[in-house]
Amino acid sequence: MVPYYYTVRRKRRKIKKGRLFFLLAVFLFLILLFPVTRFFRSLEELKDNSSWAQGLPVPEKGEPEHVLIYSVEGSEAGARVTCMCLAAAHPDSNSVRLLLVPVNTLLPDAEDTSTSLAAAYKGGREKLLAAAETLLAVKIHAFLEIKEDAAEEVIKAMDLSLEDVAPAAAAQGIPAYLSDGNSSPEEQFEARRQLFASLTGKIMQGNYIKDILNFRRAVPLLTTNYSWREIMALIKRYEKYSYAESAEFYVLPGNRDATDEGIYYMADMDSISSSVIWLDGKSVTVPREEVTVEVLNGCGTAGVAGSVAELLRREGYDVVRVDNADNFDYERSHVVYRDTCIDAAKEIAQIVKNADLLKAKEEDGNYGSDVSITVIIGKNYSTDDGEGSVVD
Repeated sequence: MVPYYYTVRRKRRKIKKGRLFFLLAVFLFLILLFPVTRFFRSLEELKDNSSWAQGLPVPEKGEPEHVLIYSVEGSEAGARVTCMCLAAAHPDSNSVRLLLVPVNTLLPDAEDTSTSLAAAYKGGREKLLAAAETLLAVKIHAFLEIKEDAAEEVIKAMDLSLEDVAPAAAAQGIPAYLSDGNSSPEEQFEARRQLFASLTGKIMQGNYIKDILNFRRAVPLLTTNYSWREIMALIKRYEKYSYAESAEFYVLPGNRDATDEGIYYMADMDSISSSVIWLDGKSVTVPREEVTVEVLNGCGTAGVAGSVAELLRREGYDVVRVDNADNFDYERSHVVYRDTCIDAAKEIAQIVKNADLLKAKEEDGNYGSDVSITVIIGKNYSTDDGEGSVVD
């Protein structure tokens, strides 16, 4: 029989050995935890944790989320805004619409070009978002600041070449490509959209671990009020869209002008509400031949309604009625839509120059309820040559 004290001594040895393995496991865990913690902390470097950024409003349930997306170039102190758009992400349809906002747009009641959107950024991101909210009369829920200067560095960090991401920019480099003075603001916007959308597509390859590693390399490119998890979820949500195709976007109505201080953009304040209506609308497309339209003369110029009706028929719309409006005192043209025809109405509002886009109200008896869209020609209607549209 084994003496009792030997049994006790053996148990003590086992306990000490178990403790040793436990302590070793904890030590190894702590060693591994440090770089992992540092890695995930580096992912959060893209997030602006200031109180105003984290205090941005949350959209109501079912309402689109407004995201101000803009790109900047230059150092932190002297950075300038190069491009801007307001995106509306629709939660129930996975669709996104973009409103291109020229960065040199003068703010309401501006007296000189020093009060433009671009100038507002000199006061920081908070000032820029506040200026955009005031101009567009919308609540902005989030922002994405894209640093153009970091693009080539990020591409190299991902072991990619410029040809892999932006073949059109490979010959001259990203800065020269994006600053092409011969292209219009719309073309400059599309160049940036395709470049960064293509880079986003390279980040998300379907392998979760690889996606996180790639995303970590892209952190220097972004500053936002989103967390890195929220950004990755957004990318995943919209990854089905082709990065090579042009995006559907609507340019903020207005006119460009030049002064001794440079070129600035004067927004048509009366048309901004119609732009936001289109922005917040859902992507429901109705064939043009199924869109019934009535054209009403609201300005008193003889033949103007018939002229616009023929123009719309040539574009494929079913114009079922041409008549006078309830009066000839409409200062501005109206494009009034019903139900799911906002896409067609937006297109017609681009054809009928300087028209306001409005949604019909059931109690409003000025518009025919038997048609999809009512067009009322106001006194501000003009053709491309600047002369009033008159008769055949």
